[in-house]
Amino acid sequence: MLTSKFNNRFWLVTLVFLTSKALIFFIMQLYGCETIWGSCFAHWDSGLYISIAQEGRTLFDCNYPNNPQWCGNAGWSPLYPLLMRVIQELTQTKIEVAGGIVAAFFYFLFLDYMARLLELEKVNSNSLAMLFACAFFPGFIYLHAVFPLSLCLFLLAAFIYYLKRKEFLLCGILAMLLSWSYASGQFILIAIFLYLLGILIYERRIAWKIGLQLMLPTFLGLMLLYFYDFWDTGHWNAMYLVQQKYNHGIYNTFNMIIDRFGILWTNIDNHTGIIQLQIFFVFLLVVWFIATSIRAFYNNKMYKPELCFYLGIILAFWILPFSMGLEISLYRGSILLAILLILWKDKSLDFKLMLLISFALFIIPMTAYFYKELMV
Repeated sequence: MLTSKFNNRFWLVTLVFLTSKALIFFIMQLYGCETIWGSCFAHWDSGLYISIAQEGRTLFDCNYPNNPQWCGNAGWSPLYPLLMRVIQELTQTKIEVAGGIVAAFFYFLFLDYMARLLELEKVNSNSLAMLFACAFFPGFIYLHAVFPLSLCLFLLAAFIYYLKRKEFLLCGILAMLLSWSYASGQFILIAIFLYLLGILIYERRIAWKIGLQLMLPTFLGLMLLYFYDFWDTGHWNAMYLVQQKYNHGIYNTFNMIIDRFGILWTNIDNHTGIIQLQIFFVFLLVVWFIATSIRAFYNNKMYKPELCFYLGIILAFWILPFSMGLEISLYRGSILLAILLILWKDKSLDFKLMLLISFALFIIPMTAYFYKELMV
């Protein structure tokens, strides 16, 4: 029985993986790319991950006149570049190719863990449509590029899977790795806190053992990251020093909506408008995710602390970044919300196909903008 389940899951995941890879390669070829891996998939911030892999963490004075700022690649997380370096050493290939291999490996694992979640939730029908929706969620080009988003999604999907199985220490280790994978990865602590708060409110108990298993590895990971940065750059807070110059802060969310809508309205006929259109589309999905969570809350359709965790994911990886300013690349980070599609596991096939078609509308333009280096 277990072997049969594994075989079914493996072939489903492989079908979705190969289909999405074939599609992305086909679109890239339309715009002149001739390789499945390599430089076509390494643009903008990819160069920073490549430099970490090749040179280690760097931090230096930007030398801006009358405006002291810190520059370097230390503002970007080190785990993905470290894995790139390992693959390059093992395969003796170009670093860009190594980055593509790492991204593809974790993309496959992300799909596999989403399939495991569907099995755990006993979703026996329409699982293929759901996996395709996960594969083509807005921002999907970054799952194939030299970026750590596929690694982050794998860690999030695995975290939820083992959270459902009550394997809390393993969840804590995954959260620790997430804090090393992406600048906003440490925000997973918000979701963990809301999960523990949910236990406190709805089960009327302080789950200190669960909290220690979830929180301690994450804090340990952050301490190790600070030590690593201090060893490499002389500053434990190197990541934050580099990020300071981008004026990230917490702004009025309503004002951010108005400002982004203004950008959309004045640029509707060019790439800037289309990018903002995707952001607003995901904004609607977020509202829908929240509504679904609240409805499940009151209908007792799901473990309430787990629903608190999902709301924490929305807060940590969408609402908070949305409120941090117009410089945040939401069109990229939105892919982290793909794991929340598990909330719609019971929807009909027609609904999932409609969702998939709506996602597909952004595939060609956003892939083209990435290839033309119009997106960071």
